[in-house]
Amino acid sequence: MAPAKSPRRTRRIAAGLIALVSAVWMLFADHPVVASGATPATIPAATTPAATTPAATTTAATTTLGAAVVLPPTVAAKRLADVLRIAVSGRTSASEYNDIFAPSFTAHISRAQLLTVFAAALGPTTKLDRILLSTPAGIAVVANGAGGRVKIELTVRSASSKIDSLLLSPFSDAPPSPEPSSWNEIDTRLRNVAPVARFVAARINTNGTCMPAHGFQPDTVGPLGSAFKLYVLAAVADAGSRNGLEWNSTIAVREDWKSLPSGDLQDQPAGKRFNVAVLADKMISISDNTAADHLLRTVGRAQVEATMTTAGMAQPSKNRPFLTTRELFLLKASQYPKNAKRYLALDEAGRRALLDGALASASLSAAKVWSTPRDVDTLEWFATPMDICRAFAYLGRIEARSSAQAIDHALTINDGGLKLDSNSWPTVWFKGGSEPGVLTLAYLAKNVKGERFVVVTMLSNPSKALNEQDAAMELLAIVKGAFTLLTR
Repeated sequence: MAPAKSPRRTRRIAAGLIALVSAVWMLFADHPVVASGATPATIPAATTPAATTPAATTTAATTTLGAAVVLPPTVAAKRLADVLRIAVSGRTSASEYNDIFAPSFTAHISRAQLLTVFAAALGPTTKLDRILLSTPAGIAVVANGAGGRVKIELTVRSASSKIDSLLLSPFSDAPPSPEPSSWNEIDTRLRNVAPVARFVAARINTNGTCMPAHGFQPDTVGPLGSAFKLYVLAAVADAGSRNGLEWNSTIAVREDWKSLPSGDLQDQPAGKRFNVAVLADKMISISDNTAADHLLRTVGRAQVEATMTTAGMAQPSKNRPFLTTRELFLLKASQYPKNAKRYLALDEAGRRALLDGALASASLSAAKVWSTPRDVDTLEWFATPMDICRAFAYLGRIEARSSAQAIDHALTINDGGLKLDSNSWPTVWFKGGSEPGVLTLAYLAKNVKGERFVVVTMLSNPSKALNEQDAAMELLAIVKGAFTLLTR
């Protein structure tokens, strides 16, 4: 059964807000730049540019957080003031949350998750920098917060005056990076963007084989972040062909399978059931960790490990045992480095025993945020750029045999900010991933001729966190240039 298309507003809320959870729980999430690739909140016509925003003498919705900026007297501005107040205080009651945000928003974003996002992107030192656009029903501003410069866009429902769309995305005054015009230029720019870079640009031929056109350490293993979820998706599809798990089968939420954001499934009550296809959509499009763990647990660790080999991974032993996101959080966010050192000192059998024993019942309540790299070369999920190309090709072969189109649906919800011309590239698959010191962006795009191309970029730095906003913008330019070069 083919899953229904997600509404644009749901995608906008999920991709825009959830992507920024990675600023706090960066592990395994798509990079925050995904938010800038989501369809922005459409602010109705008759907009007021920043240059003509009412002067300080205008009665404002509230005193703003920037000394030189005053909000106009509009419903949207009043709601922006509410957002900024909540972000600064780090608190909002359930009743206030429901008073400010429309049901279409609260159905997808919990109060706790909203506060997590605000703490990551904005926080107590938030200062309003400028107004970009303003109407009674919508506003776009730039603020300086904990996550750097952030663009905030929101719209309100005219009937209820509640926020129904909110998008937070990294903001920069710098012009977009130009697309590279040669493979040599791509190599040079990769060397400059991070200490360790891996890259491949390839065509998938009619037999489903990856044919590389250019690579930069394309066969060198590196950490993936959330891109490991491609293998979980493939394992779910494999399980369907082998033991009858269907895309419309349902899985009940379990407390002991809940992880931490990104995502929102962890906020659902135990026992609530979701279709496999819905969980796959969440796992891929908003990088939902709890959805990934429920799918992985349902098909079994052994199934995912077998799929790595079937999908063409060159060194699957690097990922055995194949970890859930919950297990990685227990190793990296809870009692670090004690748990991590204990795990890394063991052989494969010992690691499996630890995961199935002491860690299986451990709590995530002590998990703490980290902002510098933690064992990214030894405690992560690992693959090469060519492995990811082969994984995309494998998923394509499975999809070609299926009538459900669930794989295509999951992988096309979020294009990772690439914004290729849809007239030339009607299909774009994306999966990314990041944690401090790791950034992966992986794309498959099919052109109007039906030809399929893959571009994978993987960055890492084991000693210092990457400047992810700048790195991601540079990678997007590199990826777009690579797709152009592939079709010449």
